[in-house]
Amino acid sequence: MSLEYLKQKLEQTHAIQWQVAAQFFVYITAVPFPFHLYAKEISFTPIEIETDQFKVGSRIFTLPNGTQPVEISMTVKEDEAGTCWNYFHQWSKQVAQASGTFQVLTKMRREIVIATLKEDGTKTGVVGHYSVYPTRVGELSLSVESSNQLLEFPVTLIET
Repeated sequence: MSLEYLKQKLEQTHAIQWQVAAQFFVYITAVPFPFHLYAKEISFTPIEIETDQFKVGSRIFTLPNGTQPVEISMTVKEDEAGTCWNYFHQWSKQVAQASGTFQVLTKMRREIVIATLKEDGTKTGVVGHYSVYPTRVGELSLSVESSNQLLEFPVTLIET
């Protein structure tokens, strides 16, 4: 057996363990390169429609006047190099720039596709397509004691 063959087998085994621990596959469009990651849980805030009430004579009418954006929170699986955390960190820096200004909406948002995964890592169905940008990138803790554990961190995105 060659060293290259052993390396490939180890990478395949690690990828399968990583995917089994994940429930979702997330594909993010980005310029110049798209990015994908695995998440073990994803939650969506409720869809809320804001209303105003108007009184006309003895009747009260309630009419919609806006909606709250949906937040997508996910626990992202991470590799030892911190690839996903660094990706979201760089994206966040594009949204809120060091000068104290914010990027225009069309330049800071990206399209994501969320798909469900089977235990063997194959995609079973698309949950949805969303246009989002990050509002919170959680803590990534690295420790010698957790060197054999899969890393993860929370991310919150807001739909635009």
